[in-house]
Amino acid sequence: MARSSLFPPSVQPGKPILGSCPDGWTTLTFGDVLRVVERPVALDDDAEYQLVTAKRSRGGVVARSRLKGRDILTKTQFMIERDDFLMSNRQIIHGGCGLVPPALTGAIVSNEYSVLKPTSRLLIDYLAYLTHSIYFQQTCFHASVGVDVEKMIFDCERWLRFKLHLPPLPEQRRIAEVLSSVDEAIAATRVVIEQTRKVKQAVLERLLTKGIGHTRFKQTEIGEIPEEWALKSICDIALVKAGATPSRALHDRYFQGGAIPWVKTGDLTDGVVGRTEEMITAAAVAESSCEIHPAGTVLVAMYGGFQQIGRSGILEQPSATNQAISALRICDETVLGPYLNCALVGLRSKWRSVAASSRKDPNITKNDVLRFSIPVPPVTEQKKIVKILDGFENSQRAIDDSLTRLLECKSALMSDLLTGRKRVTDALPLAAE
Repeated sequence: MARSSLFPPSVQPGKPILGSCPDGWTTLTFGDVLRVVERPVALDDDAEYQLVTAKRSRGGVVARSRLKGRDILTKTQFMIERDDFLMSNRQIIHGGCGLVPPALTGAIVSNEYSVLKPTSRLLIDYLAYLTHSIYFQQTCFHASVGVDVEKMIFDCERWLRFKLHLPPLPEQRRIAEVLSSVDEAIAATRVVIEQTRKVKQAVLERLLTKGIGHTRFKQTEIGEIPEEWALKSICDIALVKAGATPSRALHDRYFQGGAIPWVKTGDLTDGVVGRTEEMITAAAVAESSCEIHPAGTVLVAMYGGFQQIGRSGILEQPSATNQAISALRICDETVLGPYLNCALVGLRSKWRSVAASSRKDPNITKNDVLRFSIPVPPVTEQKKIVKILDGFENSQRAIDDSLTRLLECKSALMSDLLTGRKRVTDALPLAAE
């Protein structure tokens, strides 16, 4: 196995190579700016203690559980304080590290963690961003020992000997301020995305129960709908087809160089399905149970628990699917594909009442899909409902694009600012874009 294949997804393969030191910066070791601290705690059986964990992918230090001293199996524990820097000795290669927030001062960790304190030469806000740099991640990996990636142990003393180039304190502060301003914009954009999603769902749910301009309603098994509407099961309006996964053992024949989109649950975003993560070959279709469905086919996810089941989409181009998806080929001219997809999105919560499984994650079956009922307004009203939802989709897409640009901006800024390729004064116009 090649060495690069041992790297976890959170680390870009390669040895940590430090470039030339930017003008005005200082070359130091991590040990020069971070010191190991130990505050041993003698556990009291009757006292309650807060335990924490450092999430992967630099997700921060968060509360885990509160236990009595007698219930804590590992008796060697250490107290942590605000602004301590924690590094999980078993998870640091996956980005398991972070600064201790004020609320977790006084919590405890075992010797599975390295606890460090920044010196006066390193600002904690700058350190928070430095941990996201490729160089930092690679030093953590190369300071860990073991054959199996999941069992590698971090050697803190070894890591502290790695060198880094450090800007003076005023520049550290300005770099952190620039990146923090981008983070604030990212957070605000995510709030708008979530609010737009909630408003869209609320509007859709109302349209599926009240319609447009109706005053008379009737009760049905799915709730109140306009009197003029029909209630139809999917088996009455569509042919339901299952998908398949071509043999992975024949990857070169069935996947390599494939040109046929192959849809998996992760490709379903409740909207149009265009590009897919994987493609398959004509041989895969000819020699397996895979079937190519025409554009306009509506798809619904059946497996993966409550976070996945009921996810839907409508094909933009002819595509095949895996076995976790039901393909709904409409055969009723009174139901439009885009409307059927909208109805599935709006009624997604109702899958919970039919999902069942002997496994951990609830699933739905083909029979569940066939029996699933949707309200069916006249075609002219279906078109109006779809048009209203298209407006939300366009707004959502624009906001999603803004978030993508902000994330790309942050990534580029971090790469430039944390290496000194771009100095703070040069970066300010870019950060304001």
